Amino acid sequence: MRYPSSSINVQLNITDFGLEALRAPGPEDLYDIIHERYERASIVLTSNRAVSEWPDIFGEPLLASAALDRLTHRAHFVEITGASYRAEQTKQQLAAQRRSKPSPKQEARPA
Repeated sequence: MRYPSSSINVQLNITDFGLEALRAPGPEDLYDIIHERYERASIVLTSNRAVSEWPDIFGEPLLASAALDRLTHRAHFVEITGASYRAEQTKQQLAAQRRSKPSPKQEARPA
């Protein structure tokens, strides 16, 4: 697969890698993209899975090995641990809503 030379200079972002296993022709297409960009342009990849789980996502061990070898060569890994910021934000929103609602006792008082 060949891409216009102008597109190779643009950073590629792959988000939520591994939420689902890749289905044909996904593994081959992703390998082609990684191979074409290898040492020419950056790829930013986010995943909730450990790097050790990535080969299973490809479903084809040899293709996974080749793609991940190129993807991880000279890579910078940033591991973020802790609670999801979305879950934490939702918890804060729910708490704020509970604080702003009048209690049933306050609503039942006669005026």
